[in-house]
Amino acid sequence: MNRSQLLVGSLAATVTYRDLLARARAEGTLTLYGTISQPQMAALAKRFQAETGIPVATLRGDASLVSRIVTEARAGHNTVDVAGLAGFDTDELFRAGVLAQYRPPEADDLLAGTVDPNGYWVAAFVNTEAIAYNPERLKSFGMQPPRTWEDLAAPQWRGRFGLFSSSYEWFGAMSRFYGRERAERLARAYAANQPRLLSSHSLVVTETASGEVAGAANVYGYDVLAAQTSGQPIALVNPNPTVIELFCASIAQAAPHPNAARLFVRWWLSRPTQLWFRDELKRLSARKDVQNDPRLLNAKVRYVFSNPADSANAADLVRTFNSIFNVPG
Repeated sequence: MNRSQLLVGSLAATVTYRDLLARARAEGTLTLYGTISQPQMAALAKRFQAETGIPVATLRGDASLVSRIVTEARAGHNTVDVAGLAGFDTDELFRAGVLAQYRPPEADDLLAGTVDPNGYWVAAFVNTEAIAYNPERLKSFGMQPPRTWEDLAAPQWRGRFGLFSSSYEWFGAMSRFYGRERAERLARAYAANQPRLLSSHSLVVTETASGEVAGAANVYGYDVLAAQTSGQPIALVNPNPTVIELFCASIAQAAPHPNAARLFVRWWLSRPTQLWFRDELKRLSARKDVQNDPRLLNAKVRYVFSNPADSANAADLVRTFNSIFNVPG
């Protein structure tokens, strides 16, 4: 059985799915906006076209895609079909009223906490937010590896660790897990320890692996494993709790190709695609029947999901975080 046959079987080789495929092909194309890396977005688009015959136009950007999608929708310039964005950004689109409700059958196969109960988004994949350290730098400083979030607040870490300067979803998840008072106390202890604030998760990993910092809070676990695979001196710690951030797929309310959009979301969530996504792009699946790398997701570790709905309080989270760390804006 080839992969295309397996895909059809996985998505339910029924008249309903075949009708959706036929209608999507009749629409002719699909437009995907997203913040996933350009190479991974291109790989996703190429594979979808190869398996369905439907070409994909892509636009890769940063969080500013939210305002672009909203502006285009309000101007009646409807281009985007599917948005692939972080949880907070997706919830902003929901609150702006530009998303359509759609609950694909594959949503039943996803972990609790990764599907919007109102049907406006599903988690296409997840990221773990954890701790990293450079074993060589720690040895030179005579330091022990960090094991908990609190360890990075210890005096010996002063000026020796990095932190993503926009760790708002991490801060929100920690606030829900610990309570706002304890999460703020931890953040203030970090700030007093003078971390190096860096502009992206990947840069935090790069500087840890290069020894510019000895360790880091709030790194994407898959980034650390990729650095390890390339031979860089970096180690990963999944503290209790490890934060799981959602990367969501949603459909535009006025999608010009609504059937292609629904097909794409179903295809992305299907087990064959998720297995490919895990194996080839090294991402973490939210499907219950896909075994992820135990170095990233392990039943012995306690996790807390970042909740996209917390974006309703994003302004307060951002203001508090920026004030604590003296971040402009």
